[in-house]
Amino acid sequence: MEDEGIELPSAIAAVRLLILIGCRLGEIVTLKWEYVNFAGKALRLRASKTGAEVVHLG
Repeated sequence: MEDEGIELPSAIAAVRLLILIGCRLGEIVTLKWEYVNFAGKALRLRASKTGAEVVHLG
């Protein structure tokens, strides 16, 4: 019987975020709950090459 792999919920969520909002992999894997603004439907990302960024969620 072949191993079909393990689907980790956090990995699945990270892939969905990458596809849906177009962030970089490093931004998603280092994301913390304190960066998430549920009321404003946005992610406030730390400084990257272009500086701090707000990503609006649909």
